Formats: sequence, structure tokens, C-alpha cells
Amino acid sequence: MVILAHLYAQPDEPDLISQMDDLANWDNQTIINAVIRLHRPLRHHLESYRAQIASRLGKRIAAIKLLELHKTYLTIGDQHLPLSRKRLRELAKEQSNSAKAKYKSGGNTNNSFRYCSALCGQFRIRPPNWRKLGVMPSLNRLMCNEWWFKKLKKLHDRKFEGFLREIGRVNKHEGIYASNWAVDIHQESKSSNSRFFDDHFIVNEDGEFFELKDVVSKSVSDPRIRKCELMTRISGFEKIAENRGDVPLFVTLTAPGVFHRAYAQGGLNQKFNGSTPREAQAWLMQTWARCRAAYHREGIKPYGFRVVEPHHDGTPHWHLLLFMPKDDALVLTEILRKYWLAEYADEPGAKKHRIVFVDLDPTKGSAAGYMAKYISKNLDGSDIDYDQYGNDAPKAAERIVASCSVWGIRQFQQIGGPPVSVWRELRRLRKPCSYPDLEPAREAADSGDWSGYVRAMGGPLSVRSAMPIRLARKFISPDKTRYRDAYTKQIVGLELGTVIVPTRFHEWTLVRKVASESGSRREAPLDSCQ
Repeated sequence: MVILAHLYAQPDEPDLISQMDDLANWDNQTIINAVIRLHRPLRHHLESYRAQIASRLGKRIAAIKLLELHKTYLTIGDQHLPLSRKRLRELAKEQSNSAKAKYKSGGNTNNSFRYCSALCGQFRIRPPNWRKLGVMPSLNRLMCNEWWFKKLKKLHDRKFEGFLREIGRVNKHEGIYASNWAVDIHQESKSSNSRFFDDHFIVNEDGEFFELKDVVSKSVSDPRIRKCELMTRISGFEKIAENRGDVPLFVTLTAPGVFHRAYAQGGLNQKFNGSTPREAQAWLMQTWARCRAAYHREGIKPYGFRVVEPHHDGTPHWHLLLFMPKDDALVLTEILRKYWLAEYADEPGAKKHRIVFVDLDPTKGSAAGYMAKYISKNLDGSDIDYDQYGNDAPKAAERIVASCSVWGIRQFQQIGGPPVSVWRELRRLRKPCSYPDLEPAREAADSGDWSGYVRAMGGPLSVRSAMPIRLARKFISPDKTRYRDAYTKQIVGLELGTVIVPTRFHEWTLVRKVASESGSRREAPLDSCQ
């Protein structure tokens, strides 16, 4: 099943649904026809879903379910999904023009912001936080086409993917991890980014320039480099644990069954509560926060990593590799069991499947090696042949990344230990320095020794405020920001007490390659960065 939203325009049909205040006055077929008329490109999917519900719950319930689909997933303001990217850009321009017209019509800035914020309300988009950003920078966002387009695109894609998941198009047997549509738009986005990288380069004040695509390919944006960095950090934590005598704890944490839309063996979950993968992730994070507060009260300080990946139906679950003293591991195990089974404890299989601990056998490999397959499976599928369902690993990884991308779910998260941002800045310093508090950490980072870096920063249990090295930031002039932000900071180096060690020595300008009439390229500056 492939749906390309850019193929469809908005149907010019009367909206009978807006007149359906009292459903008792409308017969089943009229309701069904009204919904299908507004979403003609989805007719096959709507009819199939209606028939499935009608066979189980009756025609009236099926008609009402179709109406609920329309209201929950298939509308953005007064627009009916799916929308093309072109239409989303037109819609974004309409909203930004309305905001500009209100601002230019006079009145004070605060009143203009209140009116413009109301534009967000019709789409249920959260307006800019003026308390954090300031009123004028917030208004500048609301008057920007690109700001509106990004917000509307994110809303559209999550609603439409939610619709496809609701009707059973995301599961092991059809669109595993993500719908085919989500995979298509993710590939389209990657292609668009590649074209942008190909068409731009960066140049500094000395005239040095680099192709943007070459810069990106050498950063952690590249899956191979990202995987290498992740494995370096995990292996470093394992080395620290061995030196300290700590033990590894590997656990898989899953959301309750009501968050899952489909069964792996086939069929829709009839106890599904209608939540999206993003809402399931919120439940996981909230439950983890309770666990974290509980183990902090016990004085337990684990360190390690969390990997988030979707089940076959897109519902996220977690894999955690944590290191700590053996006695703490026993206490933490009980804490995790207590909080993860505190809700929906009577679900069949909850105790067996919701929280699973894995005994790591050192004779069969290291803890980092065990974690490596989850890193690979969620990045590019390299070094493994198949996923757990027997699918080709690289293709499965593509679908996993698409799922996490559309729902905005972070795949990898470090728990405890010093920040990787300082590590990356240290790796910019290629030559030895004269600061005794900095050099051990710099040398470790330069040689890819995460364990040495952790020791130089005070160990895996050190709190951030006690670490000797921090990021140094400075305020950017509002003239150099897109929205004239007054409180934006950028990284300039590393801070050791009162000493600032610069790590960024040039100011770079993003330049677009523009073809001239002779076929050569000339420069068109776009933006500045450091």
C-alpha cells in the first residue's frame, strides 16, 4: 500500500459533517458517504475499515467509527487529509500573511501577538513561548512561511500516520514499524536534504570553503559515524564498570497492551485505547521518571544507555543497558518491576512480557557486543542479516528510522556519565594544551577513549555541576538570527572555571551554488554560523 499525498488535491465537496450535531437524525449510509466524499483518495481504506468494524460491531458503530476517524485524524483546521506538500506550503503562506496583515494594521505588539497566536488554535499548534523568546521574536515566527510549514507538516504527517495505524496499515504483515506512506515521505525528505547539501557549501572569513555534503558526511549525521561513536561510548562505560567492579543490567521495557494497535500474529487489538506511538513513549518516560526518583532515593546511580525501537505496529519499547554495583542492581530490579506493573497489572502476560531482564553471559560476549545489534538495527542494519521478524535488516532499519522520525521519538539516550557535547568539543582540539585540568580529557577524547574521558571528568557518578569542564557559550547578536532572538547562545569553546578555551576559530557562511548563464557557479550567501 503506497499513498503519495502530493498526488491529491482537496475535494471540492459540501461538508455535511459540520451539520451533524445530532447523529440520531442521520442514517448510517449518509454518514459514511459524507466521510468518504471528503476523503476520496482514501475511499478503499475507509471502506475496508468500515466493513471490518461492521462485521464485528454492526453498521451503526462502523458509521460512527468512520466519523471519529475523520474528526481525529483526517482534518487540520478546515482542511481534509491527505494534503500535498504544495497545499501545506500554501496553507502556511496563508497563515503567515494573516499574521503579517494584523501586525502591519497597527495596534500594540502584545495585541498583535495575541491575535496571531489565535491562528495556531485552529490547528491545535502550540504558539511560540513569548516568555522565553520575547514577544517580537515570537511574532516573527508567526509571520514566517517556513515556521508555519514545518509545524503544519509535522501535524499532518503524524495525523495521517496515526490514521493508517488506526485502520491496521502498520503491522508485521503489511507495513512493519511504519506505514509505506511514512517510509516514502522519509525517503523523499532524505532526497530533499541530499539535494540541499549538493547545492551548498560553507566558506569562512579566510576564503576557505568546503562542500556541505562533505561536511555532513564527516559528522554524526552519517549513520556509520554515529554508530561508531555510540559503540565507543558504550564500550567505554563497560570498561569503567569492569575497573569499578560494577555489573551490567540489561532490561527490555514495554508499554501496556492497551497502547498496542495490532497483534504480531495478525488482527487488530480490540482493547486498544487509541493512543499514538508518541503517547506510548510519553507513558514510558513518565513511568521511568517515577523509577528514577525511586532509585535516587535509594542512593543508586546507574550509568549506561537506552535504545528506543518500535514494535511491529509502531508502538515504542526500550532496551536499557545499565552498570552499577551488584547490590544496587538487585534493588533497581525490584523498583523497575514495581513501577512498570503498577498500571494495567491484570493484563494477560503483563508480568511475563512488559518487563524482561536478560542475563548476560560473559562467555558468549561482552555487554557492549550484546547492545551492538540494537544499535545497528535502529541505525542502518549493518553487521546483522535479519531483524527479529525475519526481515532484511537494512530495509527494516529504514522503516524503524522512518517511524521514529515521523513521531519525533529519540532513539538513543545516555544515562549518567559526562555529556557527549563536551567530548565532541574536546575532539576539535587536535594539539596538546597547557591546562592540566583539560589535557587528560582532551587526550582521551582525541584518541577515542571514552573511559579515560569519563575518569577525567570525575567518574561515571559525578554530577554535572562538579565536572571540571563545561561548554562555553556566548549570546548571538539578534541581527544574526532568523527571528531576531535576543537570548540565543552558541557554543564557542570550553569553560574551565574562569578560563575559556576556544574550540571554534572561524565564522562560516552558508553559500548556495547558483548556475550562471555560462554554466559556471557563482556564490549566493544565505546565512552565517560558527
